[in-house]
Amino acid sequence: MHLEGEGSDPRIVQDYLRGFSKPRTGTIDLEGVVTEIATLLRGFGITAVLADKYAAGWVVQAFARHSILVEPAPDKSTCYLELEPVIAQGQLALLDHPVQTRELSLLERRARPGGKPSVDHPRGGHDDFANALALAVYAALQAAIPAISTDMTDEEYRALRRIMRHPGEITGINPEEIAGNFLGPPFPL
Repeated sequence: MHLEGEGSDPRIVQDYLRGFSKPRTGTIDLEGVVTEIATLLRGFGITAVLADKYAAGWVVQAFARHSILVEPAPDKSTCYLELEPVIAQGQLALLDHPVQTRELSLLERRARPGGKPSVDHPRGGHDDFANALALAVYAALQAAIPAISTDMTDEEYRALRRIMRHPGEITGINPEEIAGNFLGPPFPL
C-alpha cells in the first residue's frame, strides 16, 4: 500500500497481494513462507508490520528472526470499519483479485451489545485477503494522520483525531441501523 495525493483527496493504492496455501500433498513450510515474506518486505523497505492475533506469539518470533517487527493491530472489526468509508468514497485503488473481491463482498455487519458493530466473514467463510487489506489500509490511514498542534485543548485534540480517523461516523446515523452487505450502500436507501 502507498498513499497518493495530499490534503483532502488522498488515495490509497494497493501495490501487491499474495497468498500462501497448503500444498495438496504434504505440509506448508511456514518458516519458508516467513522467509519469503520478510525478503519481500525488505525489498519495499518495510521493517515493521501490523498483524492480527492469529498465532500471535509464533508470528512475532518468526518475523523477529528476520528483523521484522510485528505490531498488534486492533480487532479486525475496527480495521474493517476504517476500510468501509475509504471504499465507499472511492479513495482506494484495488488490484484485480477475484478472491479478495469475493471476501470483501461477503463480509457481514452485525450489531453487538454496546452499539459498536462487528464486521466479519459469514460462518464457515474466509477473509484472509480482506483482512490483510483492512490491516494495510488501517496502517496507511494511521500514517496519513498529520501531527496535531499541542496548542489545542485535550478535548479539541480528541475531537479532531476522531473526525480524521472515523469520517463516516459523523453522519449521526445509529450504527445499529446500518445493515447489509459490506460493499453495498453503507446506509439504508
